Amino acid sequence: MADPVGFDWFDPGKTMDLIEERQKLYESQDKAAAPPSATPAVADPAQLPDLSEHTQRWFDMLPKTIRPNVMRCSFPHILDALAKAWSDPWRLNDELKALLLIDRGSRQGFPFTVIQELHCVRDYYFDEFNPDAARLLGNKSHLHDRSR
Repeated sequence: MADPVGFDWFDPGKTMDLIEERQKLYESQDKAAAPPSATPAVADPAQLPDLSEHTQRWFDMLPKTIRPNVMRCSFPHILDALAKAWSDPWRLNDELKALLLIDRGSRQGFPFTVIQELHCVRDYYFDEFNPDAARLLGNKSHLHDRSR
């Protein structure tokens, strides 16, 4: 696994590599911990929080490797905000910046996995889904730094 101390969060390729490595590690740990006769656990759709139709379509549109599953279970209101802002790069950039920057006062903040999912969604949007948006935002995007 990559050295987290030397990790560069501003390199989208490295972000994806870290997420893929983390997923492989989790899968290997799950296989080692599960009894041989156990079947893999699947989230019961009836237990997941309801999403609006628009947000559910947005979530389903994302590639499976990009889908923010932890946010889907724990923070569905964030998915609603991202889905509503998806068609407007300025608004999406502002939403992501507000969620990722640490200016939350006395509130605890998000778990690390949610931060990773937000970075992953951001990288997918600006690198693959709408690469013109990064140029459109120019220096306004503090989240998508290509200066390194």
